[in-house]
Amino acid sequence: MDKKQYKVFLNTSIKNIKKALDENYLSIFAGAGISANSGLPTWNELIEDISEKLYGDKKQKEDNLVLAEKFYNQFGENYYYQKLNEYISNNKQPNDLHKKIVKLNLKNLITTNWDNLFEKAIDDEGCFYNIIKKDEDIGFATGFSKLIKMHGSLEDQNIVFKEEDYLKYSNNFPLIENYIKGIFSTDLVVLMGYSLSDNNVKQIISWVNSKANNIKPVYLIKINKKFDKLEFDFYKNKNIYILYLG
Repeated sequence: MDKKQYKVFLNTSIKNIKKALDENYLSIFAGAGISANSGLPTWNELIEDISEKLYGDKKQKEDNLVLAEKFYNQFGENYYYQKLNEYISNNKQPNDLHKKIVKLNLKNLITTNWDNLFEKAIDDEGCFYNIIKKDEDIGFATGFSKLIKMHGSLEDQNIVFKEEDYLKYSNNFPLIENYIKGIFSTDLVVLMGYSLSDNNVKQIISWVNSKANNIKPVYLIKINKKFDKLEFDFYKNKNIYILYLG
């Protein structure tokens, strides 16, 4: 696909997304990039702070999930959540993007963020969403829009961050996992606020590939990025279509 062909693809994809929104089969996955404009740390900034706490000024090349688990093991659960609550302060406010997204009244708004900014945006805008932060919440959800915090919340102290959390995800969140996997079969899915190196995206891609024969294209939005043919083709083979919005 050359640049000219990609431009046609991009315009068609945007039309497909608008159609899915109008017909109520659009679901959005929202990552840490959505909350960055509210003054919360990015994933990399959080990891750097944790690494410094563990190792001082020494630079350590280490898997992020292993680093989080070492931090947990070194300082214990209470301090682990205390520090994360300091990093991700409760006094931050939702930004315009949070508010614009919740006002779409999506069928499913799924976030891997642990903060409560989407909940605040829902209250600020007078929207109604079923808020799902743990498996037990699914049974009480009605037919309205759903905010699914697929990696838990700091408030409930059930976040997915450490390597063990990812490895045991199917055991700890079986109902949420199965619900989200089903979304890929029924909805058009858009990923926002993620980098392609994000472990959360890797988890999502794994789910996409497990349902490769029965899903619609999954779109990932990259802001202020130009078309990269090699990158586009690589993820296209995984049924992830990157929308470069310059």
